[in-house]
Amino acid sequence: MQEYSKLLSTPQWKEFSNRVKSRDGRKCQCCGTSTGPLHAHHMQYHVNSVTGAKKLPWSYPMDVMTTLCKRCHDNGHKVYKVPTLRV
Repeated sequence: MQEYSKLLSTPQWKEFSNRVKSRDGRKCQCCGTSTGPLHAHHMQYHVNSVTGAKKLPWSYPMDVMTTLCKRCHDNGHKVYKVPTLRV
């Protein structure tokens, strides 16, 4: 699989990310800001329990996605580890 950061520059991710942000009213779901860069954030990662392959970033259910501003996203990753589920 491609390097994860490269997948986040694909048209598939950009379209999925925009759907998440639109659903959330283009506001950070943590602090409420709508200015600055907004990020679609995975609240959990999924890994195939047999192969160990990570799920493509745009193939997650919407209920495990949220919109965060860059500050809240960066701070969240410093404080919390995103749980990884074997599916």
